[in-house]
This record gives sequence, C-alpha cells and structure tokens, in this order.
Amino acid sequence: MPPRAQGLRRVNADNATVADIYGSPDPTKSQALLADWSPDGMSLFYWLLTPIGASVQADGLALMRTPVTARTGAQVTPRMLAHRDFLAWSPDGSSLALADGAGRETWDQKAIGVVTPTQALTHLSPNGVADLFPAFSPDGRRIAVTSGPEAHGVGGGDQARQALQGRRIWLMDADGSHRHSLTNDSTYRDERPAWSADGTHLLFARFKGDQAQLWLMDAEGQNQRILAPALTPAPPFFGYYGYTDWSTLYDWWKGPPSGASSTISTPSPTALATLTPATTAPATPSASSDPFTAYLDAARTYLAGKEGQAASVTTAAAHLHDLVKQQGLDLRYLTPSDGGQVDAWIGLVEPGNAFMLWRDGTSVLGEAWTNRDQPFFVYFVNPVTFRIVQQNGV
Repeated sequence: MPPRAQGLRRVNADNATVADIYGSPDPTKSQALLADWSPDGMSLFYWLLTPIGASVQADGLALMRTPVTARTGAQVTPRMLAHRDFLAWSPDGSSLALADGAGRETWDQKAIGVVTPTQALTHLSPNGVADLFPAFSPDGRRIAVTSGPEAHGVGGGDQARQALQGRRIWLMDADGSHRHSLTNDSTYRDERPAWSADGTHLLFARFKGDQAQLWLMDAEGQNQRILAPALTPAPPFFGYYGYTDWSTLYDWWKGPPSGASSTISTPSPTALATLTPATTAPATPSASSDPFTAYLDAARTYLAGKEGQAASVTTAAAHLHDLVKQQGLDLRYLTPSDGGQVDAWIGLVEPGNAFMLWRDGTSVLGEAWTNRDQPFFVYFVNPVTFRIVQQNGV
C-alpha cells in the first residue's frame, strides 16, 4: 500500500509532547529525509526527495530548513548529495558548511558552500576542483576539506580514477581565503578530515592503492603518521561514484560537548590495564542461567558511561555466546588478580555489540566481536599522544 502520510515529527525525550513539523503534501510523490538539527535546536534541516526514486536521490536533493515551530520549509540549496558528512556546523552554530552540487559523480561540480541564518549560500571553492567533507576547526576560524581535480562530464574510467587519486586535504579560512594543501603525496588519496577537540591535529582517511588507512597529522600538515594501516572491511576504491561512507569504518570520540556536565574520563590505554573493579563485585552467574549473559549484564551495569573509549567496532549485530564457543575462549569479566587488578573486561558499545580487553604485561590488547565468523582487530590509541599501543588480529 502507498504511504498515507510522511514528514518530520518532533517528540520530547519523555515522549510527553509530539508535534508535526513538516508534512508531505503527497507522500507518494515527495518525502522529507531528515538531515540534521541546527545546534540551537530551533531548526531542522531535511532533504526533499521529489519525485520519489533511487536514481533521483543518487543525483542530489534540495536541502531545506524549517523552524521546529512551523510546518513550512525554505530552500538552502537546490541540489546536493544527501550525505550527512557533507554537512558541517561551525562550533558556535552560526554557519553551516556543505558540499554543494548536483550529480552522483563526486569528482564533478562539487563545491564547498557556507550559509548563515542571515546570508544565502556562498561558494568558497575555486574553479576546476571538486571539494567534499568540510570540517570546521574548533575555533571556527578555518575549514578543512577534501579537494581533488575536477573531471567534468566523466562517468567513470581512468580519468575519474586519476581525479580520485589526486584528492588531498586542504585548509582555508572560514571565508575561503588563504587556501593551501596540507597533504601532497601522490602515493595516497586523502579524504574526510576531522579535527581534534583542541584544534591541534587532523585525523584523515587514506587510500594506498586499494587499501584504506587512517592517518593523523598536526593542524598545519606536519608530522604525518599512520594510525591504522588497514581499515576493514576494506571499501572499494571507487566506492559509489567516488563516495566512501567512512563513518562505517571508524569514529573519533572527542569528549563531552563544551560546557557539558559529564563524569566520563579519558584514561590512557595503559591505564586501562590497572583499573580496579567496582566496589560491589559482579554477580556470580547462577547454575540455571547462561553464564555469558550474566557476565554481560554485570558489564552493562559497570561500564555504563564508559563504552567506546578505547575501542571502535562495526554496528553489526553480535552473537557473542556462539563466537566464544567457536573460539574456545575462557572469557572473564572483572576477575580480580593479585593486587585486585582487572584481568579482562567485556564492554558493550551498543546492544549486541561488544569488545574485550585484556592485559599483556604493560600493554592492553583487545578484540571487537560482531556477527562475523571472526573478531575484528582493534587499534588502541592513546587519546593524548595518539601513540599506537597494540594491534591484535588479522
């Protein structure tokens, strides 16, 4: 049956208030796809899919903005690719940077634009390049982007491959001035810059041939070093017309938002090896229960607010109990050793998805468990020095 209604709806966290923000006049012909909140929480951004169709969506949609108190939308740009990592807010929420331009080919007609509540979209990219993945610096003064040579009117082939291989990380002021490259090694293709919380470093993805990697550099391009030599499962070089969804392969927790109240700490990886168990010992599994389920229940309670600090896993559903049986592992949760230290941790990143940490001398090793036949390997990186402590797997 065709949909009878479609649109955007705001629901309070306690589910006490429900308000319709935008309703499609005819959900069989057009639909709204949620893009983002404005940082002040007063507006919603959405892509307008009209007419409905996968091919239409692939070639770009109009980006719209609507106040949360209204049911009307104003157009921000008539056509851009509907990828959330093509949108970036300035830290103060006053400006939105986006990768603008129609056409599914990411090497053609793509430019960085900036829009404010009082000013229309202004393009910052020069002619002859294709710019993607904008990222505001924490102080809002600069924007890092992925930039490569434009291959106009090309649907694929060698010319498109050369354009992709020419992608580098560039930096410019927030008004587009003082534009300069930070990476310039023809061995690599560089993408998706991300700032550290203090603005001193940039994390970015690289292709070396068909191998995807993760790198870090100082904010002005110096001291480039590899963090993960093999992101897996490895994405194809061409992706979808030159677009790779890097968010499925890694993420970077930068701490709580500025001014937010939080008790979450960011210990170094070596400190994880000496964390002491909770004052109340984990419940001992009863003979009638599934021991592994009981361990995970105890882990869920103890690790509340600590998940994901040292590990990044895929979002696939996990079948941990079966995997443990297959691997013949003897997993323990917070089993005290001499001195009361922790021998092994089981941590939940989200329901059905977990990682395991254990000590090996002064280092910490780990595995991330998913629904695949084998655990993924995990890189543990010191959040202060970005030093790789241990690599396990493959």
